[in-house]
Amino acid sequence: MYGHAIVLKRRLRAKPNPAWLYSARFIFFLNAVTLVSIARRCWPGDLMNRAILNFSLLIGIVVFPFAESYGQQWQQVNGYSGPWINAFAVIPQGSAGANIFAGTAVNGVYLSTDNGKSWTQVNSGLESSDVTSFAVSPASGGASTNLYAGTWGGGVFLSTDNGTDWTAVNNGLTNTDVEAVAVSGANIFAGTTTALFLSTNNGTSWNAVNANYTNALAVSGSNVFALNTSGVVLSTDNGKSWNSVNDGLPANSYVTALAASATDVFASTYGGGVYRSSDNGTTWTSLETDSTDRCYSLVVNGTNLFLGTEDLGVFLSTDNGTTWSGTNLTNIAIQAIAVSGTNFFAGTVNAIFVSTDNGSTWTAANDGSTGLPNDTVRSVIFSDTNLFAASNDGVYLSMNNRTSWTPANSGLPGLVQCFADSGGNIFAGTNSGVFLSSDNGATWVPVNSGLTSLNVQSIAVSGGDVYAGTLGAGVYLSTNNGTNWTAVNSGLTDLNITGLALGSTALFAATSNDGVFQSPLSAIRWTPCDSGITNTPVKAIAASDSVVFAAMDTSIYFSTNSGANWSSAATGMPSDTRVRCFAVDSIGGAANYVFAGTNGKGVFVSIDTGKTWSGFNIGMSHTTVLSLVINNNTLFAGTDRGVWTLSLPAVITSVKRRPVGAPNRFLLSQNYPNPFNPTTKINYQISVNSFVTLKVYDILGREVARLVDERQNAGNYAVTFNAGSLSSGVYFYRLQAGLYSVTKKLLLLK
Repeated sequence: MYGHAIVLKRRLRAKPNPAWLYSARFIFFLNAVTLVSIARRCWPGDLMNRAILNFSLLIGIVVFPFAESYGQQWQQVNGYSGPWINAFAVIPQGSAGANIFAGTAVNGVYLSTDNGKSWTQVNSGLESSDVTSFAVSPASGGASTNLYAGTWGGGVFLSTDNGTDWTAVNNGLTNTDVEAVAVSGANIFAGTTTALFLSTNNGTSWNAVNANYTNALAVSGSNVFALNTSGVVLSTDNGKSWNSVNDGLPANSYVTALAASATDVFASTYGGGVYRSSDNGTTWTSLETDSTDRCYSLVVNGTNLFLGTEDLGVFLSTDNGTTWSGTNLTNIAIQAIAVSGTNFFAGTVNAIFVSTDNGSTWTAANDGSTGLPNDTVRSVIFSDTNLFAASNDGVYLSMNNRTSWTPANSGLPGLVQCFADSGGNIFAGTNSGVFLSSDNGATWVPVNSGLTSLNVQSIAVSGGDVYAGTLGAGVYLSTNNGTNWTAVNSGLTDLNITGLALGSTALFAATSNDGVFQSPLSAIRWTPCDSGITNTPVKAIAASDSVVFAAMDTSIYFSTNSGANWSSAATGMPSDTRVRCFAVDSIGGAANYVFAGTNGKGVFVSIDTGKTWSGFNIGMSHTTVLSLVINNNTLFAGTDRGVWTLSLPAVITSVKRRPVGAPNRFLLSQNYPNPFNPTTKINYQISVNSFVTLKVYDILGREVARLVDERQNAGNYAVTFNAGSLSSGVYFYRLQAGLYSVTKKLLLLK
């Protein structure tokens, strides 16, 4: 057996059970330093008495997706955004280095061409965003390289142009829940939950070569390794027959990853440490790691082995596994490891790290990779086609569609809290007053003459008039681009201004203690306009023509008559939702679409002037949203971890499909009772009309019951599951509704 590298990765859930059942995957590749595929899976539940092994070819990887997956998604504009890296693939590009692909559980495929410094999503044609595995043919790369992606629910996809475009290649593939893909010469294998399939023509057509559930694959020469109910098995005839190769592996733990050098095969386990075989897997010998017995991932480079662990980071052996030492990437769960030349990549639950010195030092490959720190962004604004973002580290400017960012802080002290644009003049409200840039952010100058409070919370522009809302000194007006400011507080009973919003003929001011005030733009005279609002302070305010939105601590109000009367507008939001910002715009000719950014619950959208709301956070892994801005049918969100974007037409189309009164989100509830004997009830809800399947699987991934298999309208549903014919044990039930899927565990005790 020859080749290199193997992998594993663990899929976490929002509230993980402390005990995990893993299936692992491993992969061999034909060129020692060309390709490493990495994958992992984590099954929630009690540790099973029996070892579960799971493999995937280093050009192929496997995952049983126990995380939610979706279609239209948010994207982080400053590179890879995590979470859940399922697989890595590395395609050499000769003197140009290598293309590194990262397959994720919810965001599809990312590509880096600069050793992880920056990442770009490459999902054109990829109909499933849950990428479980990769396979490359040939492994040495080149102009004619085929990259295969195995997906859950979408089958196998092929890219012949380094991920630029993907095409489904599923003819004859009767099961599209692909757990692993692998390449052996001209043969391509796809392991699914019901059978192993073989293609001899680059995926043009597939034929089943084994009717058993195939959990993972690995290929070395003519040898094909797989996981089935017998554990690890080997086939030397393209899957027609199989022999067990488990002698020496511990029975009370399970293999998480395999790696192969020119002479040896290594197996990492969860609970049993690391094992080595020098006879192609026939027998195994335990190695002392002196580190941890809870191992996730493993990769080989010459005589160096890198071991990823559950909670102690990465360990290194330079003597073929005889001795081990810790690296400087510690106290973190390592989901996957890959090697590309002298670069080593470690994938965690929400980050990618790279080391160029055998683990002595590590750099977060995705943090600030395009120049914009992966940090809190308090305000975003467009000036023409230029995008400004205010982070804790200062102001950054992107002039090339968010591809790269440069600092734009010259002369700008303090923390920027808000932006406004007036004909190319950019105003920045800070805790040190107002600053003006007339040269696209190259330089900033203070414009504070007349301001008695320098804590500027909001700025609004109406024609040539600029308004600044401050804490403690009320509202100020400048008619000469900030050269002078005059207080305009007549009628204001609270000078702590938390926000300003412009309607068609009126200016609205949100305050800390006295609600909302309104003034005509023709002459600033403030009057209270909070009839129907029952609590303060006002945290956010926005207006469009005569429609006004105001957010308090855990409530939202809207007015359709310029603040004369207000109504509650929180239907569809959780009761503890705290709104931090709004954005209002017209899309497709229809007015008053409003978006609300929240503290920890992401973004909500309303298409009925705020009466009802729907959450839309697919792909957004950081959901504290501090600012929102709309430009060219794209919604930009400044969050506690960078800037995110979302295509608005797709969002509006999705929300419009939802019938009046239908649930505002997809949800699969925990079965009740649990544990149960022999019946239990499963409740779920779907927010759009979808084709729905609800299936039950045993611990080996075999389907044991199909409870729902039909098209259903949006609504709430309940299904009773009778397990009278099944034996006691752990089972999993999976809801698939369109592009949404989620899996939960149930326990049958007889």
